[in-house]
Amino acid sequence: MRAHPAGPRHGDQLVEHAPTAPPPDLGSLDGRVWASGVGRSADGVLTVRGHDVRDLAAQFGTPAFLLDEDDFRARARAFRTAFGGADVYYAGK
Repeated sequence: MRAHPAGPRHGDQLVEHAPTAPPPDLGSLDGRVWASGVGRSADGVLTVRGHDVRDLAAQFGTPAFLLDEDDFRARARAFRTAFGGADVYYAGK
């Protein structure tokens, strides 16, 4: 069984060029899974476009659905290009 950056429940979804082992740093944020604007501060706190998620949770409550709009739009454009200009739709729960 090969490891998938999103976790073992996605192991059956792997493509041939997928990694065969977990990354050396299990705390790293794999860009294939996480939005480009998601990162960690110097003290290891998760951030979205530089905003500490703890502050966002305090402001908006939890659960919260946080979205990096720039990354979201870029990925939608990439999907559209990859599928020959087809319409791209998104649904979330």
